Amino acid sequence: MVRQSLLALTITSALLGCNSDSAGTSSDVTAPDSKFTKVRAHWAANYIGDASLPFDDQLTQATANISRNAAQWMQQFQSSRTNVNAGLWLDLPLATATEQDKKQLGDQLYKSYQRLFTMAQAYQLPKSDLYQSVELLDVITEGLAILNQHFYKVGVEEWGNWWHWQLGISRVANNILVLMYQELPASLVTNYIDAIEYFVPNPTHLSEGAGASASSMPRPFESTGANRVQNVQVVLVRALLANDQDAFQTAVDALEPVITFVESGDGFYSDGSFIQHTDIPYNGSYGNELLEGLGLLLGTIASAPWNEQTEQYSAIYSLLLEAYAPFLVDGRMMDMVNGRAVSRLSGQNHKIGHAVLNSMLFFIESAPSNVKKQLQSVIKTNIENDTFLDFYANPRFFRNQQLARQLAGDTTVNMLTDRRQHKQFPAMDRIIHHRPDWSFAIAMHSNRVGNYECINGENLKGWYSADGVTYLYNQQLDHYTNYWPVVDPYHLTGTTTIDSSRENCSGQLRGDGKRQDQIQWSGGTSLDQYGIAGFDFTNWDDTLSAKKSWFMFDEQIVALGSNVTNPAALTNLENRKIIASAQVKANGISVEPSASFEGELERLDITVDGQNNPISYLLLNPQTATVTKACRSGNYNTIGTNNAAVNACFTQAELKHDSSDQYQYVLFPNSTKSVVDREAIAPLIHVLSNSENVHAVEHTQLKLVGLNFWQPGQAGAVEAFSPMSMLYRTNSDQSLTVSISDPTRSSLSVKFKFDDTYITKGDLENRITTNNDGSFTIDLTDLQGRSYQFALIKE
Repeated sequence: MVRQSLLALTITSALLGCNSDSAGTSSDVTAPDSKFTKVRAHWAANYIGDASLPFDDQLTQATANISRNAAQWMQQFQSSRTNVNAGLWLDLPLATATEQDKKQLGDQLYKSYQRLFTMAQAYQLPKSDLYQSVELLDVITEGLAILNQHFYKVGVEEWGNWWHWQLGISRVANNILVLMYQELPASLVTNYIDAIEYFVPNPTHLSEGAGASASSMPRPFESTGANRVQNVQVVLVRALLANDQDAFQTAVDALEPVITFVESGDGFYSDGSFIQHTDIPYNGSYGNELLEGLGLLLGTIASAPWNEQTEQYSAIYSLLLEAYAPFLVDGRMMDMVNGRAVSRLSGQNHKIGHAVLNSMLFFIESAPSNVKKQLQSVIKTNIENDTFLDFYANPRFFRNQQLARQLAGDTTVNMLTDRRQHKQFPAMDRIIHHRPDWSFAIAMHSNRVGNYECINGENLKGWYSADGVTYLYNQQLDHYTNYWPVVDPYHLTGTTTIDSSRENCSGQLRGDGKRQDQIQWSGGTSLDQYGIAGFDFTNWDDTLSAKKSWFMFDEQIVALGSNVTNPAALTNLENRKIIASAQVKANGISVEPSASFEGELERLDITVDGQNNPISYLLLNPQTATVTKACRSGNYNTIGTNNAAVNACFTQAELKHDSSDQYQYVLFPNSTKSVVDREAIAPLIHVLSNSENVHAVEHTQLKLVGLNFWQPGQAGAVEAFSPMSMLYRTNSDQSLTVSISDPTRSSLSVKFKFDDTYITKGDLENRITTNNDGSFTIDLTDLQGRSYQFALIKE
């Protein structure tokens, strides 16, 4: 019979709201405190589950894997203290003889603590083969003691990467101590509390400890964004171990700025953007580290009997829907907000998507009712629709897995079946456009947002990943998985580039280095579920510029380009990963590895037998192009630090600019042949202008007109007196619903005029002034690139 541990009983009573303590041993770091026992139990449940909820087969399998790994490491454990530099395990030496050894020590220690954490899980999981094993307890205790006595202690220097010492090891050590709190000697727990406080004294700053002077970040700095959340986590869990209510509250207070909107630098922006490392969009990777940390912390804070209500953190619930949900597509987190993580095996879009969903689960129970149902539907839909990677296969947090199973079986939670959304993120130059069976996205940069990040040997070829790259997500769920090691990085879809060799990490245009100040016009405007975007692009070494626009409707994406200054440039129509049997046709002629297409391209079709996700391109002006189909090999070590070979087939289509400085085409995602044929014969799309002054498109069926004015000019019925982006719809009563923005953010107001005379019908924020000549001036104060919507009616 499996006996239930004191920790498991405490977790059950804590999560059921019981305030009583079970009798038993305690490490007595200070006087026993039932309040802290309850909160520690809440923290522990994340890693060993909630005994009051069912344990599914995957959790049972995960427990078996944990037990198996723990048994292996217990067997291989080196218990002798005579040569501590040999490490606790032979494959993780803790050498310090050379400078290179010292640089690697933090990473080796971190990995050693991770193994001890797995062993602590195996000790406390009731279904583990090593549950409550005395032999395993001895190994964990001795391993912790050796590492504390010789390496992770008060007074040592932090060689190498600061993160390992301050945020890596400290958090893992805290987790081990919470799981093993009632089993370890009080003196050892106290030693670790002292060590962790030495490395991270305060929840608001990092590199404050005396040992930080030897690290890669030798000077103290204020933590922000995801780093602040991890910083707070270290101090808050240390406070739980020390039964220190004052330190706990200090940590709680330090968390609030994370959820406060910022206007520059790291953090959340009011439009849902999340920036890390000064100006890099990171909702997916760093953003999820922050979200996961917040979820862990806010649930723990709420479980503290002495803690006051946490209304100051209520903004996080709307952020779940505004900053995270829009980037999730069938379990995938869009790569354009994953930064350099795309170069990692662990950073592929399904894996990060699942991590984000896991983090969202922390908030389900405490979410206000107006958010809860939406959040539940987002989570359930993404888990159920991801048939490529099983969400449940690799549980990260045991209790969240239990909650996910509970949610999946809840018939009152609806799936999202008719997703129609357009959302712009001006603070990070990202745009998304969702339809029920496909999603489209654009990544740009500017004098406000960096183009890409290449550090720590990662994302070595991310050169063009924010140069107007377009992403198309459809039912090909594996498309962007293992994409970056094998794709041609010089020809990413949507970009206009020059074929010239690049050095790894070259041309990073970021706020902490050279920023590309000349790109101001980057952004667009949205009107309900439609939107347009523009990019007044200059490349990294100033050898190419182009004006680029996208107009996003229900069945079509229209792309315009003009003023391409270098005749050697190519506009990359497509660079799609396909299966080898996919059919690629240029002007109706099959393209094969042995038979590429070169000539005037009018139409490109990509289809796969048995799959309902065709992709078609219709060129509104036929243009000289090359279309190829080929399979090739790659390796993650060419773009990052992992070593894994990958293979994939691609079709590439490149438009040439040796005889034209323009392009204009329509993308049809998941449209039938008849829909594309109809557009070719009786077009719904009309290009009103593709010039140096303005790009403008009309969709006659939707009665929409979109205009990107690069400078003062006129197109269709609109005259603009300054740069601006406008999208308007003509309604049945002949009124106009108008949306306007200033993507340059250089004007406090914009002025425009229609051919006909209109008066203001709706102006909720009182931003419109009607001028004597019939023109309108729109006050853009504080909009920071966001759209403003209003209505006009004929006079």
